[in-house]
Amino acid sequence: LVINQAHDLILCDTKDGTPNWKQLGQGTLLFPPLIQNGIIVACFAKDKVPSQAQIIAYDIKTGNELWSFKNNSSALSIAAPPTSSGDLLFAPIQLKLQEEEKALPVLAAFDLRNGKLLWQYDSPFSFHNMPRPFSTQHVVIIQSHHENTLILLDTLTGEPVPIIGELHNHIHSQNIYFVSLFENHILIASQDAESLKIESYR
Repeated sequence: LVINQAHDLILCDTKDGTPNWKQLGQGTLLFPPLIQNGIIVACFAKDKVPSQAQIIAYDIKTGNELWSFKNNSSALSIAAPPTSSGDLLFAPIQLKLQEEEKALPVLAAFDLRNGKLLWQYDSPFSFHNMPRPFSTQHVVIIQSHHENTLILLDTLTGEPVPIIGELHNHIHSQNIYFVSLFENHILIASQDAESLKIESYR
């Protein structure tokens, strides 16, 4: 997948570079596109205005648009790159459904196949501090460097998953610098009074 200066999406043959299809960019591409299960997900901002953003999904074989998500009546902003797990897409966004409403940051879950909005989780973080989420088959993780906070959500319902045992004690006793996932293990880089640690939890 190639992105040109006009922010067009071009899928090229890996053998000889021949273009298979091209989709014109729908504004400024905010992040590198995500590819999952034969679908390309791209986040664009119209006329370089962050509050006029949209999420568009394309079929990787044909380049045809499968669905798009934008707020026609008011503003939609995207705080960080989306992530995916299976047929689910998770995007940290700021959305106003009504003009008079205050825009609030949420983590939104979509059906990757058709763009249906499945659930929203009200973020405790400000829009500019919303991080990119991580996800496994069962949980999606939100971690804030600014507030030393780790939140686990059920991928299907968006309900918080209690953090217990050693992981709970770890989070509340040390400064978290980085959280990642590897084969359903939560990897945490943190620092206490004596040293920098990298630990794994399942």
